[in-house]
Amino acid sequence: MYSSYKIDNYDPTRFNDIHALLHAGNSLLYATRVAHGQGIIRVPCGVIVYGGNHSAAISYTNGTTIAEVEFKVLWPLVRITGPSQVETFTADVTFTIGFTRAVCPPVAASQTKGLLQGGKPGLPSIWFRLEKCLDIQLENGSIITDCHHQVTKLHFLYKLERFYYLPSSLVQIPCKFWDWPGTYTVAVTADLQGYGRSTSVATKSSVLAKQDGLSVTWSLEYRILEPATGHGLDHQYCSSNSNPSTAGGVVVEIDYPQCIGDSDKIRIYKLIKPDSVTREGILHIFRNNLNKNL
Repeated sequence: MYSSYKIDNYDPTRFNDIHALLHAGNSLLYATRVAHGQGIIRVPCGVIVYGGNHSAAISYTNGTTIAEVEFKVLWPLVRITGPSQVETFTADVTFTIGFTRAVCPPVAASQTKGLLQGGKPGLPSIWFRLEKCLDIQLENGSIITDCHHQVTKLHFLYKLERFYYLPSSLVQIPCKFWDWPGTYTVAVTADLQGYGRSTSVATKSSVLAKQDGLSVTWSLEYRILEPATGHGLDHQYCSSNSNPSTAGGVVVEIDYPQCIGDSDKIRIYKLIKPDSVTREGILHIFRNNLNKNL
């Protein structure tokens, strides 16, 4: 970044030197001496690491400000690449987070005189967030799923440790986190500690990239297969079956995805009302934990 300046009526007998100061919010990022008269201030690429409000000022050594200008810094454009639809408990899912063009990595303070890397808060932490969109009820009684207006619940959080130093980063969300159907949103956000914000809330100013409308559905690998004999769950068949391995019971085959939940269970229900298929019309008579290791 370059900025020109001109100082009139400079009195060298009162002040020893003049400095140019760069701030992100209230945090000093960079300071360098400048000559009186006129010239150009050069800020090395990689010094500015925060998006948001910044200011550049020329000040005397005693802190008196000669001139100041404020400007807004935009976060670099970031793209999230990943699936638009996922099935529960079926597979690990990978997202790619990358810059849309080349960017400068943060400059180390040891490499540039007068640099305070990231100011007092240091470099901003960059996070990948998976959030579930929540259902809200409208005044007319209808229910909609809202991914906007912060009507979301944090589901998965991952820190992008090398975000600034790599052209792209990979985030793999383990299979077990895809545990409930619904609409989700993924986002890359910055932890704006220097502005009094943290990772607990993703504000509009801290969002670098966002992908809405990620649909998660129940896995199609969930299936219940009746006994191969074709008798179904017939009581007389259960009582008369002479096979020692199935005496007094019926073998039911269950298919399920690779990483079922720890609380998944097999339940058998008896219909109280034969013509009813609602929860009120069934009686729970059996439950067993589903353990894929058995």
